[in-house]
Amino acid sequence: MDSTDLFLLDDSVALTLWVGRGCPPELLQPILGVPAVEGVDCARLRLRDTGTAEYAALARHIDAVRWQRPHLHQ
Repeated sequence: MDSTDLFLLDDSVALTLWVGRGCPPELLQPILGVPAVEGVDCARLRLRDTGTAEYAALARHIDAVRWQRPHLHQ
């Protein structure tokens, strides 16, 4: 994994968005609504619909995984 990226991890029980410490603000802001993870309690971060193309692309990926794994709909 690269510390400048985001990764969607699927362990077949839960989906986790891994956020690299060096992830650029151009990627974080449109998806999580924060410019950096420094000083942020990452356990409290939630995806929020920011209305951006980046968020829409991530939401499509999450929906595709959920569709394949109905137990993740909960």
